Amino acid sequence: MPATYEKVKKKVVLLLEKADWVSFTTDIWSNPSKTCSLLNFTAHFILGSKREKVTLAASVIKEDYTGQYIAQKITRTVIEYNLQNKIHMGIRDNASNINGVMRCGNYSSIGCVAHTLQLVIHDVIFKDAAIMTIVKKCRKIVGHFKRNEQPMRYLDKFQETCAL
Repeated sequence: MPATYEKVKKKVVLLLEKADWVSFTTDIWSNPSKTCSLLNFTAHFILGSKREKVTLAASVIKEDYTGQYIAQKITRTVIEYNLQNKIHMGIRDNASNINGVMRCGNYSSIGCVAHTLQLVIHDVIFKDAAIMTIVKKCRKIVGHFKRNEQPMRYLDKFQETCAL
């Protein structure tokens, strides 16, 4: 596995060398059992007429989520992939600790539109009882297909038949 990792990493480094500018997305998330948290770092860039994106790190967070600690982890990734003079913008969620990370690391950043939209939807739409009833019914239907292989197979066939 280490040999494969190094082979892929070399290709990624060569790809990133061709980019004039790199923006990145970052987020912290926990596994379902809450046994660890991971910091994700994905590079986004343009080569010719093609948009590219590569996940460069998903590192375990072993300390408190302080701005300084997370900024150090991001900066290590930036240095590891030789992106010091190529970073254009960091795209982040709206959490205050991630804002602090960007300030500590001296990275220009902007809040993620999807995160902001999700907050608006949660605060406005999900407070409506009628909408919550519909959402619960939809979740029940989706859950049925996720938990049962046979209905999922029939749904796949039906979607193929209808060219969906």
